[in-house]
Amino acid sequence: MFDLGDYPGAEPSNAAADRVQGEVYRLANPERALSVLDWTEGLRPGAIESRYRRGTTEVKLENGTTAEAWIYWLARWPGPKRLIASGDYSRKRESTDSAD
Repeated sequence: MFDLGDYPGAEPSNAAADRVQGEVYRLANPERALSVLDWTEGLRPGAIESRYRRGTTEVKLENGTTAEAWIYWLARWPGPKRLIASGDYSRKRESTDSAD
């Protein structure tokens, strides 16, 4: 997870220890909700320059079970980004290591 200034961005990782802290919601109307979220995140059908891309990933819930969940992965970022080693954007003051 990276601190992009006003908001975070997550990139996929193959490192087993890498984690992103977040929230999981059950959507009553996924098609409608994802359409609104896509617009909010700047995703446009066929647009190459979107900052994020929507995908799925396996998540571990607080009760220890796993589920498949949608996530907005960082697709491209033109500016600086700082690694959030803890994976917790709400605790970004622990950010370290500038990354390109």
